[in-house]
Amino acid sequence: MEIWTTPVIMVETLALVYYKAIQNATNSPVLKQLCQQILRDEVKHIRFQYERLAVLHRNRPAWLRKFTYLMQHFLYYVPVILVWIGHHRALRAGGHSFKSYWRDAWVKMNFAWERMKPERYQW
Repeated sequence: MEIWTTPVIMVETLALVYYKAIQNATNSPVLKQLCQQILRDEVKHIRFQYERLAVLHRNRPAWLRKFTYLMQHFLYYVPVILVWIGHHRALRAGGHSFKSYWRDAWVKMNFAWERMKPERYQW
């Protein structure tokens, strides 16, 4: 489950940045509303996924959790860069420079990483 869930969280956090940019870039009320719905749904999906990962990580030794998070941080570079390469025109139209996109992507994923830590929960 963890092998599937981790990339899903990564992609969904990037979707938050992407669909907010699309929402900012368009003048279409329908597209703005669609983006808003997607953003609301993604927040719920991400919460569900990071809570599942917290459950999976709760009995894992601390050193192994740290190693897991380190590997996840390393792997997150790939989708962040690929999304920029594939969608930089749309992201720029939505107001992002590479620097602001990079920052927003990492802020959103760091939020999820903090919440997937089992020590945040009472078991």
